[in-house]
Amino acid sequence: MRFRRQLIWIGWIFYVSSFFLTAVGPSDSRPIRGYDCAYVTLFFSLEQASLWLRGIPSISNPADYISTLVSGWINPVFVIAVVLASFERSKPFARVAAIIVILMIPACWIVFYKHNLYPREGHVVWIAGMVMALWSRGEFSAN
Repeated sequence: MRFRRQLIWIGWIFYVSSFFLTAVGPSDSRPIRGYDCAYVTLFFSLEQASLWLRGIPSISNPADYISTLVSGWINPVFVIAVVLASFERSKPFARVAAIIVILMIPACWIVFYKHNLYPREGHVVWIAGMVMALWSRGEFSAN
């Protein structure tokens, strides 16, 4: 039990610190930090939803749009999964949310490809932190 608690904290430390590390590196300009990636993708999706609600068609490239939309919601879904995992009654929902988080990660790679970006240390630490925090709570165990 103590080892799991330590993994949760190490996962959270990795997760939070990843936002201050270089997450992606474009080939033609300065590297982008994790908090910039999180901010841009989340607010892109909110802005696109706002345009859609006003009846303004805004989807010119569906693969790019959907991958950016999914990438923007990884962090909120991760936090929800971890919070749900702390309550015994919501364990099944936490397990589903944890699986959704893992399945959402490849959307980032599509965004990287479409925008000529490449993952850097912050991206790797971000994924490692999420996996550690979710796995240490037993979300991927057979129990």
